[in-house]
Amino acid sequence: MADGCYYGGVEGGSTHTRVVLLNAGGTPVADKDERMNTNQWQVGQDECVRRLAELVTSAKRNAGIEVPLTALGLSLSGADNAEVCRALEQKLGALSLALPGNIVVCRNSTGLSISTRDPNTNPDPKTNPTPRPYP
Repeated sequence: MADGCYYGGVEGGSTHTRVVLLNAGGTPVADKDERMNTNQWQVGQDECVRRLAELVTSAKRNAGIEVPLTALGLSLSGADNAEVCRALEQKLGALSLALPGNIVVCRNSTGLSISTRDPNTNPDPKTNPTPRPYP
């Protein structure tokens, strides 16, 4: 991968929100955890987007990143249906935090399932199911 490629991940909930930014080699260049509620049902969708943008922008600034992220994935409490996820993706995408079309929002339980599932050690779909993204 070329220099200047950065990837971001956000885990957001009602008590705290964490953003991690990685360089092209997978090395963390920023890791910021704030006591910040980003549940869109509790703070409102526009405020949620504002808070997420502020957190990601601050992490980018602290890491010296001046370009849009190559991709940004967000696992959020309150992003519990496809309509909400697409709306958040659209609003965050309009802020140029990442390259166009490269922002994905999912509910926090989906993000947890993806990050903890290891098909090599537990391939049984009944006890370790593969998460299904929204259509």
